[in-house]
Amino acid sequence: ILVTGYSKQPGILRTFATISNKDYTTVIHSINVMALSLSFCFYSGLTLRETKRLGLAALLHDVGKAEIPSEILKAPRKLSVEEFEIMKSHPAIGDRLIRDINRLGEDVAQGAREHHEKLDGSGYPKGLRKISFNGQLIGIVDCYEALTNEERPYRRARDPMDTLKLIKDDVELGKFNRRLFENFCYCLI
Repeated sequence: ILVTGYSKQPGILRTFATISNKDYTTVIHSINVMALSLSFCFYSGLTLRETKRLGLAALLHDVGKAEIPSEILKAPRKLSVEEFEIMKSHPAIGDRLIRDINRLGEDVAQGAREHHEKLDGSGYPKGLRKISFNGQLIGIVDCYEALTNEERPYRRARDPMDTLKLIKDDVELGKFNRRLFENFCYCLI
């Protein structure tokens, strides 16, 4: 995706590299979210163009963290309320970086802007109830990957099956799309 599709747009890779210098764990997380999203695309039979666009959106979903202070990104503890409010700005920052600076398109920007939104309006940064396909899928994948692969000083990584059960609870509460979640589960098999 990156080499064949975007080698003539070095701004994409530069934007991604910016976060690498600041917080390498976000880079690993973003690559994992992209890989899981691509698996979903292949399982679901999306076109090559749709797969490339969704893969790029997944890779760049957290690029807004490039402008979050390092002491918040790398805090060895749970964030304070004030710090979490700053962290919650990363989707809007990512939207700006993708849309205004790199001009990658609305579909890619939506993945960054909406990946923490929830269908019941409880997400952030805007509390949307109408969320794009990219935002919904990346939100599910982001949640799964973060809980299963990222050790934190205040919590251990979770077992994949336990994580799926936890996300299923959020599906039951109306936070995530049931069909997307079920197809995501099937693509993991």
